Amino acid sequence: MPKLKKSARLFEEGKRHIPNSSSSLIRVASYDPCPPFIAAGKGARIWDEDGNEYLDFNLAYGCLINGHAPREQVRAIQERAELGLHFAAPTALEIEVATVFQKMVPTAERVAFCSNGSDATMNAIRIARAVTGKDAILKFEGHYHGQHDYALISAEAPPIVAGLDEYPRPLPNSAGIPPGVTDYVMVAQFNSLPSFERMVRRYRDRLAAVILEPVMANSGVIAPLPDYLKRLIEIAHENELLVIFDEVFTGFRVA
Repeated sequence: MPKLKKSARLFEEGKRHIPNSSSSLIRVASYDPCPPFIAAGKGARIWDEDGNEYLDFNLAYGCLINGHAPREQVRAIQERAELGLHFAAPTALEIEVATVFQKMVPTAERVAFCSNGSDATMNAIRIARAVTGKDAILKFEGHYHGQHDYALISAEAPPIVAGLDEYPRPLPNSAGIPPGVTDYVMVAQFNSLPSFERMVRRYRDRLAAVILEPVMANSGVIAPLPDYLKRLIEIAHENELLVIFDEVFTGFRVA
């Protein structure tokens, strides 16, 4: 067990200024008595404020696929910072990055940039509703899609309150989510095509889209069964549902 003297002091100090001493509860909830406060990272390794070294299998929940502080990225950020970082106007760089993305993902007809994963899923759900004219979405138990109301449903689903396997109960995962939100979010079991088909048949006339993590990362790394995603897409399209792959964790490497 690493010594966390400085981290413990920072943890207590942070509580006086930030809820739970972190802007994200998940960063502290899994640690007892306190999380390590990270000071630096390079490649696949990070160091905390007490000087302890760790091999980082998290890598910002999958976002840092090139590791921490790769030299080329650091140099590019430094060069860009000297020219200014934020403008209330479009830039040529925005088009350049979108073009590169389309080459990497040939099916991407257009590219829109968002500030974070919650913004991306919120916009995707809204677009699906606008395009289809329908108001509900289907998601899967244990899948996490951000902090907005329509995403923070059944990201955690304790069996004692989750309902029947055939018809899982939509569960708000935070106080402050209006009760009516669950009227617009249906829930199915991941990796079960019968569960998915059952919910699609039941709510077909209301469902605008199905949203999922193609590889379930919020509850451990659970891969889809062979041909599961292919058949899911076919069923969705047969019933006029759009399909939203949330690849914040998998880094657009599945779609």
